[in-house]
Amino acid sequence: MRDRGWRAAAGAAVLGLGLGLGLFAAAGPAAADGGDARLLFLGVDPAAGAPGPAAGALPVLAMPVLPAAAAARAEVTAALLRSNPVSTFVATPDALGGSVRDFFLVADLAVAADGTGVALGGETLALAEFGSRLGAVVDALAPERRQIAFLRLADPGDAFPMLVDEIQAAVGGAGFAMSVLTVDRGGEGGACAPGPGGASHYAVVAGVADRPPFGDGDGRSSVAEVEAWLVASLARETRRGGACADRYSLIVKAEADPARVLAEHGPAPLFPEMESRLYLESFEAMFLLRSDDQGRVRAFLESCAYCPHEAALVERLREMRERELALALETQIWEAIRGDATPDRLEIYLANCTLCAFREPAEARLGELRAAAEKAAAEAADLERALTARDPALLRAWIGGCGACAGRAEAEAALAAIEADDAYRAERAALDAAVAALDAKALAAWLADCRVCDGRDAAEAAIARAEERTALAAPCLALAGLPQQGGPRRLEDIDRAAATTACGKALAAFPDDALLISLAGRIDQAAGDSVAAAAAYARGVAAGVPAAHGLAAYLHFAPADGAEPDLARAEELARAGAAEGDWLSREILIVLYSREQIEGRDPAEAFALARDLAAEGNPVAQFFAGYFFLTGTGVEPSDGEAARWLGAAVDQGYTHAFAFLAELVEAGRGLPAEPERAAELYWTALNAGDVTARDRLTAQLAERHREVIRAIQDRLRTAGTYAGRIDGLPGPGTVAAVQRYVEALASAG
Repeated sequence: MRDRGWRAAAGAAVLGLGLGLGLFAAAGPAAADGGDARLLFLGVDPAAGAPGPAAGALPVLAMPVLPAAAAARAEVTAALLRSNPVSTFVATPDALGGSVRDFFLVADLAVAADGTGVALGGETLALAEFGSRLGAVVDALAPERRQIAFLRLADPGDAFPMLVDEIQAAVGGAGFAMSVLTVDRGGEGGACAPGPGGASHYAVVAGVADRPPFGDGDGRSSVAEVEAWLVASLARETRRGGACADRYSLIVKAEADPARVLAEHGPAPLFPEMESRLYLESFEAMFLLRSDDQGRVRAFLESCAYCPHEAALVERLREMRERELALALETQIWEAIRGDATPDRLEIYLANCTLCAFREPAEARLGELRAAAEKAAAEAADLERALTARDPALLRAWIGGCGACAGRAEAEAALAAIEADDAYRAERAALDAAVAALDAKALAAWLADCRVCDGRDAAEAAIARAEERTALAAPCLALAGLPQQGGPRRLEDIDRAAATTACGKALAAFPDDALLISLAGRIDQAAGDSVAAAAAYARGVAAGVPAAHGLAAYLHFAPADGAEPDLARAEELARAGAAEGDWLSREILIVLYSREQIEGRDPAEAFALARDLAAEGNPVAQFFAGYFFLTGTGVEPSDGEAARWLGAAVDQGYTHAFAFLAELVEAGRGLPAEPERAAELYWTALNAGDVTARDRLTAQLAERHREVIRAIQDRLRTAGTYAGRIDGLPGPGTVAAVQRYVEALASAG
């Protein structure tokens, strides 16, 4: 049984039912000294109402009768000795005492026939005597917290209401935080058998009240949780009738704090059978919350032991009944209106239905009625529209599709007049030329300016063809284009297989497109075929593709296979590309002019080019602008401007800018000094393979701020390449750790 309970709990966790291993827990360890909690049963068999055997020895005491106050200590000691194979007591000068933290009382009583006392275990006691004896027994146990007294009273004479204050006083004198009094007016004490979930006291001690969805599942049953659970549980048993039909209950709280803990629950389940049943009921309840089977929901609510989600299921039943009624009413309405020959009642139904179970047939019927009403006037309206618009396409369509064709002669005469007009003929000629060139701008202009607009469909189809070219070119641009076109900056970053597929697909549809041909050349260049790349770029240059100029210029600036660069031709091509707005062309000019490699061009021109291109958002130009301000190349040095432009390049992820910005941040030049930020910039660049960052952290490590070194050492230790002290000293161990880290990155890459 224990194994089954644990498997149920584990399964619940997997299913997300909120059932963990602590679903039910014993109130304390089964120690010989009484453990953390103790249940005292007066006139009650502890096994009565237990939901199956406990997983461990539950610390309980059983007394068939309530001993006299003078004998309470001896009787309690005897009961303790009988309840444990080996008992441990705390020795005091006066007596031996057991150690009990939380104490619970369960008692079966009967209101005396004369209404003056209560009967327990065959003995009738005045209420004052009962209270005195009960207090003596509880005091003998000396619990730290007197939690709950569960009293079940048989009251066939209905005398309890007259004695309620005295009974509460008798029980309250024992100091319980809560008293639960269940009064059975139809039989003897305990005659109303507990429900399928077991007696309330076992459920509370086992932690059901704390268990979601009843409580918060924190391992402690509070006053509020216990009260809420008991109210629902006791009311449910009475509501179900049977032996409990003539019963009522009182819950009296001596503790005003709703958060006061009444029971604590350890990690092990107390009653595996209880755990299993609650798990199964939780599973079934969650299923039923999605079910439309009213009978099954009602059956569950009538038979469940713990009834998780009871309120939600009751609400679910209400919703299903309302839906059932609404469906019945809508069915009656639909049967009355389905054959209507006018749309009025159908429209009212569709505007006001709740379930709208007949929406589709109602809409279909409404559509039929409206179509029938409109059909008679449709041809005349269409012809009038075509004549008013002087639209040849509409006139041709009306002539070819009319039914009665009462206005055919008028339509044919109007069409002939339009086709004979000179302006119409010129408009058609312009359209034909734009379609042949697949010129999207010319086509859009034609659509915007046309008067007769005969051929609008052809124009829109041609625009769609142009859009198809744009759509096919987009992945090719993303994979093989230049950064300004959304592609990778470096040739080695091109995914040649994917780029070949994407660009090949576009070229198959548009084989003469010069831009696509140029992009195919870039893929060839990435593969090492400079000859094919040069031929492709030449076709792009001839067709006036701006990017082709920059790509061709770069081949002359940095030719493959060790050939001599042709800087003059590179500048010529780059200047032509720059004039068309090509970024790569302007980047090449910046490099040529900053190095003074072109006669008559100087760094000042390089700076001007870099500044303008940087303002357009080019990260390479932003780096150059920052570098030029940093070094005074072509402009007066300015740490502030250097930091601004290098920061802009860093924000765009341009790797080479990181180490230069880091130096400014480290030294507090142009912006506040931030060693930690500087270290992060160096570290990011190092991870990206930046040579400058590597040099700053190896050969130039001694120039770094101590806090920067300390931050780098910390990162190296985390990476597992540095085992030395985090001291901020630029020793050889730190340099070696950086080198090992770089080598590890290279191996991983």
